[in-house]
Amino acid sequence: MLPSRSASDAPQFTGAPTHLAPFLIEISELTVQAGVPNSGHIKLAICYADLNESELWEMLPEATAPSQDWASFYY
Repeated sequence: MLPSRSASDAPQFTGAPTHLAPFLIEISELTVQAGVPNSGHIKLAICYADLNESELWEMLPEATAPSQDWASFYY
């Protein structure tokens, strides 16, 4: 089960560039452990990011594509 966004053990990204890669790695690990399909990883990364980041990420082509590709979003 994935932690709620407000849980103390939830992944958090506050916008610091040096924290982006560890945040995305943590999202990958959590979603794989929870059995979330690859197409759900982007949605969860956006969900766990802070509001400013999530609003920006929601507009990325990788996040709006009908067939969301985690690798394209991540890299």
